[in-house]
Amino acid sequence: MKSYYNSLSSFWMSDYSAKKVKERGRDLIKLAQYRRAISNFVNIVTGESIPVAFSDGHESYTDGDKVTISANLDDNNFDPVVGLALHEGSHIKLTNFQILNHLQHYPPKELVEDIKLKYKLSTDDAEWYVSEKLATLLNYVEDRRIDYYIYKNAPGYRGYYEALYNKFFHVKIVDKALKSEEHRNEEWESYMFRLINLVNKNTELDALKGLKNIWNILNIRDIQRLKSTKDALNVSIKIFKEIENNCLTDKEKMKKKQRESKAARKKQGKTSNCTKQIQLSDRQKQSIKKAFGKQKDFLGGKIKKSRLSKGDHKKIEALEEAGVEIKKIDYDNGYRIKPIEVVVIKNMTRKFIDEDPHSIFAADYYADELQANVDEGLMLGQMLGKRLKVINENRVTTFNRQQRGRIDKRLLSELGTGNPRIFYRNQVDTYKNSFVHISIDGSGSMGGRPIRNAIKTAVATAKAASMNQGINVVISFRFTGKVGKYQKPIVLIAYDSRKDKISKIKLLFKNIAAAGVTPESLCFEAIKNEILIGNKETSKYFINMSDGAPNFHDKATQTHYGGATAHKHCRKLIKEFEREDIKILSYFIKSYWHGEDDAKVSDYFNKMYGSKNTACISSYGITEIAKTLNKMFLSHDNIVSV
Repeated sequence: MKSYYNSLSSFWMSDYSAKKVKERGRDLIKLAQYRRAISNFVNIVTGESIPVAFSDGHESYTDGDKVTISANLDDNNFDPVVGLALHEGSHIKLTNFQILNHLQHYPPKELVEDIKLKYKLSTDDAEWYVSEKLATLLNYVEDRRIDYYIYKNAPGYRGYYEALYNKFFHVKIVDKALKSEEHRNEEWESYMFRLINLVNKNTELDALKGLKNIWNILNIRDIQRLKSTKDALNVSIKIFKEIENNCLTDKEKMKKKQRESKAARKKQGKTSNCTKQIQLSDRQKQSIKKAFGKQKDFLGGKIKKSRLSKGDHKKIEALEEAGVEIKKIDYDNGYRIKPIEVVVIKNMTRKFIDEDPHSIFAADYYADELQANVDEGLMLGQMLGKRLKVINENRVTTFNRQQRGRIDKRLLSELGTGNPRIFYRNQVDTYKNSFVHISIDGSGSMGGRPIRNAIKTAVATAKAASMNQGINVVISFRFTGKVGKYQKPIVLIAYDSRKDKISKIKLLFKNIAAAGVTPESLCFEAIKNEILIGNKETSKYFINMSDGAPNFHDKATQTHYGGATAHKHCRKLIKEFEREDIKILSYFIKSYWHGEDDAKVSDYFNKMYGSKNTACISSYGITEIAKTLNKMFLSHDNIVSV
């Protein structure tokens, strides 16, 4: 199997291109991303909205309604899993499952009668014999038909199919088996092995009687002639008859064996044609049996798929609903680049809070206390919002006695006196649209009053903005939380006024608490494109509230993020924001955690954000930030004259 580094998916899964450290358990974020990507592939290729879900242990085949994928999924086996999903999705689009179901219970009577006579079987046994073998043949022929559909209509996805077939069919032991003495007796097992591997380059059409006829009946080069499952069934019936014409009854097998034994004694000392065939060891024969078993399971849709527990299913649903992604952050640490993975939660939802896969939310018994804090912020925002009402109003100033503009009818009489200034011009003053991104430090040292007051300020700003047109507010939080085996930086986009209603704050913000350390600018980098949105006609603000300098140790890569390297990285980002005309307001929050180091940390702040952009405040004074924003929204710089 190809390694991940050579896989088709490597170009679009660039966030995972670095060598991964093996972790215990499943990475649910990656599984959510894989499922989402595979679902997109299936829908693009089939042109239909076919559900793709992880196996729950009950489905092991294509049921005609949805595609199931294994939970045992990682970078190294992604391509063949995509191929299998596309294969199953194409079955759902193109295969008539009613014909398959009907065949299981009502095999063709003509074939049943022939088998009853040939093998002296009861009707029930003959029906089982025909339905089992004919269904396998139909699965094979139908696979060839739908595979052609993919190759013709979605050539860009052929590589995923090839990865799938490389895994199940194009394996060395099968190549060797086709050239060996194995499966050269005229019996169903041999015919099925040779038929399944008919397009293998090592196929020998004279290995079995009638194999050439089967090749001609199938006519793989003109497989597009088969337009339906019914057409595939008709071809399968012809192949069934050809195989049965060459398969012997037990009595016929005994007579043949006696003839071959007698002929062998006569040819002793002479070179046999079998010497040209590869001789296999017992171990190789077992490997062939195992590989052939996997091929038959593939045809029958009985591929084993690792299941997800109910708990993991719920967590993945929550992760997908929240739009969770992983961003890989590269930064220069002075001697080499070590990427660090940052989790980005794009949409805070009730389900995500309840599942809390990263242990970053407050327990419910704190909800009442935190809810009171949120309510205070909404009340403060109500008052600030009323002050901002002027933003929605246009101010018109009229300038009279101008040399050009519109004619002022009241001054027309002055033309006779030689006065040419009979024109007027109106100047309309309006406020620019504003975009505010508020980023709040959610590290453990912010616990208690600092984060509660920071949330109050952010809520007040969001509420005030919701009462006025042209102001959009995004509120994000920075934590570290458990992802798999390790702690990782996490960015939670808790509120976005462009898509969320203010009621979301009232319902969900009571669960936000402080957790972990300070990943700071790693998180800024992860949502940089979100912060840099807007245009020249929009006033943009980035507001940071934090009580410490960047500090994070990534055990997954044994990388420490902190000190001068982290300060430099943060400063680089802030300068990039400033070049995009983003106004920076960074507030260093004093708390009892700092003690004597308070001045030292404040100095770091000035270096990272620039002294003109920073302010040092106490946790009691955080609500003053909202008033500062109020003044900035109404400042002269925000006025556009037309």
